[in-house]
Parts: sequence; C-alpha cells; structure tokens
Amino acid sequence: MSRHLAALCLVLTVVALAQPASRAAAPPISQEIILPRNLDDLRALDARVQRVLSKISPATVGLGGGSGVVVSKDGLVLTVAHVGQKAGRDVTVIFPDGRRAKGKTLGNYRGVDAGLVKLSDKGPWPYVEMGKSTGVKPGQWCLALGYPVSFSKGMKPPVRIGRVLRQSATTVVSDCPIMGGDSGGPFFDLDGRVIGVHSRVSGSMLGNMHVTIDVYHMNWKRLMAGEDWGSAGPTKGRRPNPSPAALEFPTFEVFLQQRPGGRLTGFERNHETIRSAFREAVTPASKSTVRILVDEKAVMLGTVVSADGLIVTKASLLGGKVTCKLPDGKVALARVVGQDKELDLALLKVEAKGLQPVRWRAGDPPVQGSLVASVGEDGSAVAIGMITAEPRQFRVQQRPKADPTRGAQRGYLGMNGQPIEKRGLKVDRLTPGAPAEKAGLKVGDVIKKVGDQAVGSTEQLISVLMKHKPGDRLALAVQRGEKELALTVTLGKPPEETTRPPYDRWGGGPFSERRFGFPKVLAHDTVLSPRDCGGPLVDTRGQVVGLNISRSLRISTYALLPADVERVVKTLVAAGERKKENGK
Repeated sequence: MSRHLAALCLVLTVVALAQPASRAAAPPISQEIILPRNLDDLRALDARVQRVLSKISPATVGLGGGSGVVVSKDGLVLTVAHVGQKAGRDVTVIFPDGRRAKGKTLGNYRGVDAGLVKLSDKGPWPYVEMGKSTGVKPGQWCLALGYPVSFSKGMKPPVRIGRVLRQSATTVVSDCPIMGGDSGGPFFDLDGRVIGVHSRVSGSMLGNMHVTIDVYHMNWKRLMAGEDWGSAGPTKGRRPNPSPAALEFPTFEVFLQQRPGGRLTGFERNHETIRSAFREAVTPASKSTVRILVDEKAVMLGTVVSADGLIVTKASLLGGKVTCKLPDGKVALARVVGQDKELDLALLKVEAKGLQPVRWRAGDPPVQGSLVASVGEDGSAVAIGMITAEPRQFRVQQRPKADPTRGAQRGYLGMNGQPIEKRGLKVDRLTPGAPAEKAGLKVGDVIKKVGDQAVGSTEQLISVLMKHKPGDRLALAVQRGEKELALTVTLGKPPEETTRPPYDRWGGGPFSERRFGFPKVLAHDTVLSPRDCGGPLVDTRGQVVGLNISRSLRISTYALLPADVERVVKTLVAAGERKKENGK
C-alpha cells in the first residue's frame, strides 16, 4: 500500500478497536471553515475544534507503545494490525485519565493494516462515532490524536491539525503530523467522527497515512471473529531507510513555488491562502521580529523586547560576529548581554531607538487545540498549526552527535522489502549504489536466505545484519521468477540518516541542534525551519503566546512561555547592570 510514498509503519505494541455508534448528525461545516480567508473564519475553525476536542479526547487510548480509539460503550477499540499483531493477545489499555483496563486483540487485516481489540473489563467506556470514508474530500480539515510514549501517563493525548490531501479505497493521506507511537490512533473529522486510523508516514510532512474507516466497516465481521489474514503490507517496526532526498525539508517558500502537478495541491494547511488569513494577526508581532545573522549568515530569528534595542534569540547558535536585520531593513551590530543555557536564550543589544517591543499574552497560556501561527521577518505567517498539549516538560533525551571518527558497527545492505508469506522477503526498493544493488539484486527478487538464516520479514533481515559489520561478505539465496540464484553481497557502512536517533527516523527535519531539556515548553505542530526559530508565536487574536525555541520532532516545535522569557530578560538585564558597575 502506497509504496510509492516510501511509506513506513509507525512503531507500536498493543491494540484497540471499534464498533459503529449511532448519534445525531452535527450541522454541516461551513465553506468558510473549509477554506478560511480571514481571522473570523479562523476563529470559527478554532471554536469548532475546541467543541469537538472535549468529546473525542476521553476515547483516545494508549496501547503499550501504540494508540487506539474506543468506538463502543462496551469497549471495542480500533487500532492497526502492526500494533495488534495477532488475535488472542492480552493487552493493557490506558485512558487519558490514567485508568487502565485489560483487553484482548481480535482480528487483524495485515494487508491493509487494520486491527481490532475488545476490552475485557466491564464498561461503560467513553467512545466516539465511526464515520464513513465516502464523502471525505481533499481540503477537509482533520484532527489526529494519539498517545505517544513521550507523553506522561494520565495526561491528555496530543492533538494535531491538518487537511486531507487525497485518498484511495484503503488509505487517506493528510498533512496532519503523526509519528511513532501514534499507530492505531484516531483520525477525526470536525464533527468528531473517526474517518481513519493512523498507520504510517513517508519522510515528507505531506505523507501521513491513515487506514480509511470504510476498511473497518467492510471487514467488521472478520475482525470481530478474531481472524488474522493477509500478508503484512506496511512493515512492523521502524521505517525503512529512506534516501536523503526523501528526508529533505524544503522551505515553505519552495513549497509555495510548486503548483498542482508538483508537490502542492492547494489543500495543505500551510497553503498561501491559509497563511494569508492569519496575516492580520501576525502583523503587529512581525514588527518586533528581526533576522539574526552570524558571520553574515542568516541562522535564526530574534524578538525585540525593548524599544532601545534589546532582543532575545537562541543562545546555542551564537558565535562569531552577530548582526541583526531590523524591521526597517537596516543591519545593526549586536553584542551579547547575557545567556540562559537552561532555556537556550540569549539577550542581545543593538544600537537602535524606537523599536517596537513584543507584547506578550498575559495570563494563562492558550488551551490545547488552539490555532497558532509562527511569525516571519517579512510580516507573514511562515507556518500554521495548533497547540498540541498543555505546557509541560518533555522528557526526550538530547542525543549527542555521532563521532565521525568511529566506524559504523552494523553492516548495511541498502534495500526495502515486503514479506511474501512462506516465501521470503520481496525487494521493492534498492538504494542506488548500495551493496544490495552492487551484488546484483533487482526489484521484484525474493530473498529467501541471508547466510544460513531464512528471512521472511524485515525484522529477521535486520537481526542478521546486526550480527555483521561493514566489509563482511554474505551469501544470498534469491528467487527471480522461476530461477534460483546464489549472490554474494559485501556489506557497507550505514548512511548517516540510518544512524540518527530513533525519533528522527520518521522524517520532518532538519531539526534544531538544541532540541530538548527545557524546564517547560508549549508544544505546537507548526512545521518550522530551524532558521525561523527565535521569533514569536501568535494565536488567532494576535496575542503572542510564546517564543519559538526549537524545531524538535516531526510532530513538535517548542515555544517558551512569555512569563519565562520575561523572567530571563529581567535577570540578564540586572546581571548586565551589575557587571557594568563592577567594571567601573
């Protein structure tokens, strides 16, 4: 399924399932919400999301490392087959309020990646309605909920927003960000009906794939009967190794230069039409946004915090000669007043008067599900998204950079394959110039053995490669049509993208060099280039709700809270004054 998108399965472990529910139909979504053209339309969309979110969050559940959604009051849970794995498995289902319930996997349609689970404990359980895939149209707004393992138990599942890009009978594709841990989670329309279940992603942020809900409707009896059938389509486990080009992160300027027939279709949430609707809200904050240059290279944004030239930005990217391109186009030399390493904040000073300081939102932060835009230096909304979770500390560990002097220890083959039941692993993609291609493998070949070990899955192949290092020679038993071939491959070194941290293997980069370890952040799903971090984040009221500090994960950009930024600025100004006095 969707091989041409370099699809990849989301990594997960346990299961949940669904049963249709009958409820009164919600009023139709207005055309203004489908294609918002001004702030009033955006606010209507915002309000619609807030209404539906309270209804759908309680039914979104965690299943070990995966996700699911309850679709009947007696506890039927939808998930995907690579989470359920096989019928009859005992599973533990975790609800957002921290409750745990026992369950058992039912059927799994592996070829499409659909699965079902039944809670064993007595309900009633919070549940949502199953919709229909027919009627789902490109451009329709949608919500993705999940329960990634990076989120603490007992907290609300994160929510992300996007638009439907296209669909087939079995797969709906969106730009609603998902990644490992979301597999099996629900994909909703704005009426709170499940229209799909998260399955896999491609490297592109426009390649988020969900099993259509009609697959469950059409195969309901077999799923309920606990039947496992079909060869695995999407492979279980981490994504195949994409080519570097597949993980390339084009700027949104590049996106906007593409037209139908290219990558853009006009249905993306970050399309120029949507960003223009946000322009009125971001314009005031854009007058407080500057471009930071280090040794004359643009590396990030900064935010003006005083009329006489104080500017905050990321500390970890400073070094060398620092200048600021101000809103009037002038470039001013900047000196570093001080730094706060915990928040990765630096306070700069330029010789300028009459700058417009940012006006931070006062009071509580925006609620989960609020629409936001990241501000650019040219007065534009460079990226549109949503507050995905309440402010919290994210416990992902910063992984140190790999030592380039150390050789890779695991052998590399350079191919992707799909299991062929009882036959082996069918080659469906070869990396040009990689060891597999050099050995003579071709797309369509079926690998039956590597060395003396039979391989019938991607996991078995990886297990073999983990035991060998670059330079090792291995025999391959291959079937090509009616012929049996004996090939020999010399393993190579894994390319850089295959040795990255696991949380980077879902694509969506590049990411900020300093990404994690902040005491508290406001997470949102705007897909922001690292060079645009350091600027303001605004809501549909034009209030500055945070300062973008890190492009961190496929699903998350982090912003610092206004109160924390103001506290650090005050501390650094005071420290600077003391330093001046001591110098005298």
